[in-house]
Amino acid sequence: MVRIHGQWCGPNWTQGKAQPANAAGVDFTAPCDDALDCACRSHDKDCAQGGCSQAGDDKLIAAALKEALNPINRIFKPSYVKKAELVVAGISAARFTRSR
Repeated sequence: MVRIHGQWCGPNWTQGKAQPANAAGVDFTAPCDDALDCACRSHDKDCAQGGCSQAGDDKLIAAALKEALNPINRIFKPSYVKKAELVVAGISAARFTRSR
């Protein structure tokens, strides 16, 4: 259970707490901090509803890469870029354990 970024990004980090996405009482309408955090929230919701999948992982990877490769973020938010890159690395590794 590790917080990488915001309220939703990190293994078993959901809605600002060390808990799995399918924990009782998780509110997927709760706010996220930014585009990366919203992508993580969406991924958590998918995992909670039907189990994590490679397709869901691919969506999160694409969103995190978009944030990491954004030139504005690279210049003005280097720590945000590093967190997006961590999300990409973590989900890329985890997706090999998922079903389609």
